[in-house]
Amino acid sequence: MSSNTTKCNKEIMAYLIKNQKGRSNKELTEMVNKKFGKNLKESSIKRYKNLEHLKNGRDTKYKIIHEIGAEREFCGYIMVKVGQPNTWKYKGVVEWEKHHGEVAKGYNIIYLDGNRKNANIENLACVSNAELGEMVKYGKVKGNVELRKAQVNLAKLKQAIKKKAGNYGAKTESEKRI
Repeated sequence: MSSNTTKCNKEIMAYLIKNQKGRSNKELTEMVNKKFGKNLKESSIKRYKNLEHLKNGRDTKYKIIHEIGAEREFCGYIMVKVGQPNTWKYKGVVEWEKHHGEVAKGYNIIYLDGNRKNANIENLACVSNAELGEMVKYGKVKGNVELRKAQVNLAKLKQAIKKKAGNYGAKTESEKRI
């Protein structure tokens, strides 16, 4: 690279640093070409800016603004927008709360038929973390709602027995004594 090219690049870089705030790459390209009598492409200006880690301060991200009540899919679940600017809840939780009030901390809403998109109130059950842990031991039962209800009731019964026996959550004899 000749010293002329390096000098020119330094001058362009200094000009970009001074003038880049709030301007698009297209605007900067036009300005640089006019000022320095160049015919640079937008990609060259972008490269210059990247070398110096220059940001123009403009927010150019595409933003989708959903209205409250809007639905979207996330990891197989239906999510419902419940507040601004960006507050979403699982549709099953929203439906449960319409009928039974807020879901307490440490509790979960499960889909009895195993279909995460079926947020019909008859398909939902509320279980504690401990009950859900108990159910995991039995394995997931999909499609058979009656069997899944039985599984929920068995988990609730087992947790109630553990609580009554005074060893709630204890797994070994030493844990029961603590």
